[in-house]
Amino acid sequence: MYNLEELKSILVVEVAERLGIKVTKNKAMCFNNHDKKTPSLSFNTKENYWYCFGCNEGGNPIQLVQKVLRINFVDACHWLSKEFSITSGYSKDRSLTFNMNQFIQGHKSISEKIDRANPHIEVYEWLVNYCTLDTNAYKYLVKDRKFNKEVIMHFNVKSIENPTQVFHKAKSVWGIDRLLKCGLAKISDRDTPVFIWTSPVILFPFYNLDNRIEYLQGRQIGDREPRYINLNGIRTHIYSINVLNQIGKNDFLYICEGITDVLSAYQMGIKAIGILGANNFKDEWVYYFTNYRIRIIPDSDKGGNEFAINVQNAFRKIGKPVQIIKLKDAKDLTEYRVRRCV
Repeated sequence: MYNLEELKSILVVEVAERLGIKVTKNKAMCFNNHDKKTPSLSFNTKENYWYCFGCNEGGNPIQLVQKVLRINFVDACHWLSKEFSITSGYSKDRSLTFNMNQFIQGHKSISEKIDRANPHIEVYEWLVNYCTLDTNAYKYLVKDRKFNKEVIMHFNVKSIENPTQVFHKAKSVWGIDRLLKCGLAKISDRDTPVFIWTSPVILFPFYNLDNRIEYLQGRQIGDREPRYINLNGIRTHIYSINVLNQIGKNDFLYICEGITDVLSAYQMGIKAIGILGANNFKDEWVYYFTNYRIRIIPDSDKGGNEFAINVQNAFRKIGKPVQIIKLKDAKDLTEYRVRRCV
């Protein structure tokens, strides 16, 4: 047996360096070699964990060893014990040890769940390239929401006018198993696979730092509920994170609540990212924004206030001040812009 608490307490930056990862100011290029310009691997030295925005994965030192060396949990514990001269055996505190077989079985079940809902960039990119922007979606964006053509083109907004036809085409290209894994399909109450979008939607692609599509969200046209439909079983990502490739150190970066406010910000000449939901900002994300001056633009409701506080508290943990901008006489930035015809 291994003393897991001792292994997890090894400084994660030291573990990374032993694994050959070059860490500079708690950031590094990801070990999966997907980074080209901006490091996406960050290290929280206070709470001792790592996180890669590009992979959307993170964890403790043991999990870092597992990912980099592509070994199982037990082998990772053995590697750490040997590398840092930690004697394996029973812990003095029996509560800090646990049965390896039980852990491995639990770990496998978690991995299997993740595998069943694993994002597939090439599928998302195929779908966006296959789709166009139909007349109804275009009218909604331009006439109702007052977005200009340049904004729509910049964010590569598309639509799905006939979900049945698109689903049939996607199945013929990728197969239903692949669509289930990447969250574009789900099992219905009748135990049959169905498309996640059953009515026309506006399609918003999420680009990562390498300008690849890593997530999608559909917005139903009109007043149908729910207005926004996410991928099934796939963790949400930050919208427009690739804007970091376009701004410099100490530039302002605005954090909005939702997608359309990011589009509005762009139309107003503001660089912004979008978070889906009041409680969905992860503490580890702050390490991607330490070089910028942060301004938060929340919605003007209870949820927006909660969103602003959550984001502010995340930055406060690393001692970084942020500014919260409260909109007057508007429920969100898009309404604020539309009223002023910007």
